[in-house]
Amino acid sequence: MALALPEPVKDSAQERNNFQFWAELERLRRLFLVAKTAAPAAGDDKNDGIEIGTLWVDETNNNSYQCQDNAVGAAVWAQID
Repeated sequence: MALALPEPVKDSAQERNNFQFWAELERLRRLFLVAKTAAPAAGDDKNDGIEIGTLWVDETNNNSYQCQDNAVGAAVWAQID
């Protein structure tokens, strides 16, 4: 899938749209973690940029997890496979 990236423009409304696009792209990037070598722990939390709904793939043990609560030091991860 290819992303159509917005072109820089001088229009302030378009600049706001571009900013919103990049902010949303960054938020989506944080929802998908891959190539981890262990299961997530309670310390893998919002201080690490984890959001509720983030997917974590433990490629070593072939398990997947989803963040249910990202509280600092008390994150809750549910195995989903």
